[in-house]
This record gives sequence, C-alpha cells and structure tokens, in this order.
Amino acid sequence: GESVRGQLAVAQVIMNRVRSPNFPDTVCGVVFQGQYERHCQFSFACDGRSDQPKDNEQWALAQELSRQVTAGEVWLPEVSYSTYYHADYVRPRWARSMNRVDTIGAHIFYKKRNEAPYVVPPDNQQQASAEILPPEPAALGPLPDSDDVGGSTAVTAAPPAPSRIS
Repeated sequence: GESVRGQLAVAQVIMNRVRSPNFPDTVCGVVFQGQYERHCQFSFACDGRSDQPKDNEQWALAQELSRQVTAGEVWLPEVSYSTYYHADYVRPRWARSMNRVDTIGAHIFYKKRNEAPYVVPPDNQQQASAEILPPEPAALGPLPDSDDVGGSTAVTAAPPAPSRIS
C-alpha cells in the first residue's frame, strides 16, 4: 500500500477536485466519475475487484487520514492544488499537457497548465504537527521524510475550505 504521506496526497487531490468547478462537487462524485463509461478517474472503481477492506487497521487509518484532509486539518504544500496524479509505472497521454508538481511515493502529481488556484492559501499558514494521529489502537509515528521526493517535508494547516466556485 501507499505510505501515509502518499495517502494524504491522494486525498488532497480528491478534495481539490471537489472544490474545483471542473469536477463533481462531492467526494463520491469525484471518486466514481466515469465509472459507468469505464473511463474511471480512480482505477479501483473499474478494476472489477471487491472494494471490501481486507485489513481493518489499514482501513481505520485510511478513514482517519480521509477525515483529516476533508476537515481541512492537513495540507501538503508539495501537492498544492494538484487535481491529477498517476502511478509512476504508467505513462498516460494526458500527463504531457500538464505541469508536473511533485512525486510522493509511487504517485506523480500534476495540475493543468495555466490553471489558477481556485482558493488562495493565507500568507500566514500555520505549521501543523507532522505527526498524523491514527485511530486507536494503531500507532503511527511522524511522517517519514523518505516519502518526500523533491518537495517540502512540511505538513501545514489547510487553506480555508472554499465554497464551490461555479
């Protein structure tokens, strides 16, 4: 599976899409966009495998990380306003038309060229703890720096959650 920082980064992309006028305005709408046309935005939605969690501890961790990102408690500056990503072992055609933002774990993150952010983060972003608190009884230490390829290791408080811009 993906590291904690990698999971946070993917969740941030999903929330960036939810907040963007170019995508559905719900998490489920974003994650399952294109599912019925077999043009899934997220491969697990079309892979034909069961989505039933197999590891309860990992599932609880994923839920907590998701909660932190959707609540605006975590913001990865190295992912910024990315709205696209792919695994590092594929070479999608669309990536050539994007600006590469960063690589975290096994994923490469992008945003559209010349796309202005739809929310401007405050100048005084507060540094949040780099320690992500998982649900009990799982124990998780600080985010590993080794996941951070070419970007800041900071985890900051998120910019304010915007209203959806239409």
